[in-house]
Amino acid sequence: MKNTDETAHNFLKLYQAHQSWSEETFGTEKGPIGPLRHLIDEAQEAIDCPDDITEYVDCLFLVTDAARRAGFSLDDLISAGFDKLEVLKGRSYKRTPEGEPSYHEN
Repeated sequence: MKNTDETAHNFLKLYQAHQSWSEETFGTEKGPIGPLRHLIDEAQEAIDCPDDITEYVDCLFLVTDAARRAGFSLDDLISAGFDKLEVLKGRSYKRTPEGEPSYHEN
């Protein structure tokens, strides 16, 4: 397993490489709605093929692309992620059967 610093560095390199490709391919003038709508389709593909890691990568790329096109940096996304995790920790969730979503109760 790689060390944390190397993983973080590689994630940043991937994020930046995807940003360059996305902007070159789709332009810089488009906002987040297109990638978010595409995410719905890719999430369904991940549901249909949960053992295919590339479906998760498609979702990751679309989430980060949409956030970036909405004006959020990777640092913004990470900071908000830590903040949201604290909110999630304060909520209660019911156990649900396999394959069913679990929504918070409070």
